[in-house]
Amino acid sequence: RVLPLRELRVAGLKGVTDGVLRDLGLAAPALEVLDLSYCRDLHNSSIEAFVEVDEDLPVDAPGVVLLSAHQAGRDPNEGRRYRRRVTRLRHLSLSNCPLLTDYACAHLAHALPALELLELAGIGPELKDDGLILLLESTPQLRKLDLEDALEITDAVLHTLIPQAAEPVSSSGVPTPVVGSAIEHLVLSSAVQLTNEGLLALIRGCPHLRVL
Repeated sequence: RVLPLRELRVAGLKGVTDGVLRDLGLAAPALEVLDLSYCRDLHNSSIEAFVEVDEDLPVDAPGVVLLSAHQAGRDPNEGRRYRRRVTRLRHLSLSNCPLLTDYACAHLAHALPALELLELAGIGPELKDDGLILLLESTPQLRKLDLEDALEITDAVLHTLIPQAAEPVSSSGVPTPVVGSAIEHLVLSSAVQLTNEGLLALIRGCPHLRVL
């Protein structure tokens, strides 16, 4: 049964398992806001389950993206492909879920193209560059990003958020967002690995950044 659910806020909920999020993803494809903050037993595998594809769907089914091993955050030498469900999420909060790592971000890469608000505060040193960059590279509409307490991220994350090209214009005449072009609000408190040079490049390169 498909639910018309568009917003779900369950901060602090206990017992959020792989099965719960798999069922939620399949039953609520129209979901736009998901708040799982303070779900302290939430694992990376549950985030992966949320974007799992129904095995009965054909490879080229609408709403399914086919990724290389590198795009999926796996060993590029694997040579296999991965399928993910493309969601409609605009706002996702995973703040203060201490069991998560940047693997959770890698599991969501290319599955959240409409994402505008991403909250990853309070995860701490297990939130590293690799998976986070994979996710950011596939979220061109991102406006707000909260990385408070991301102790181990480096300037490579900031570089990802700096638009590398002008926004291309689609056939309809509307500019197509590029990564970083929409960012307005960025929280980096306690991200002690970042450098002055990296922050200055971010400030100069992000045209809409107004809160840092």
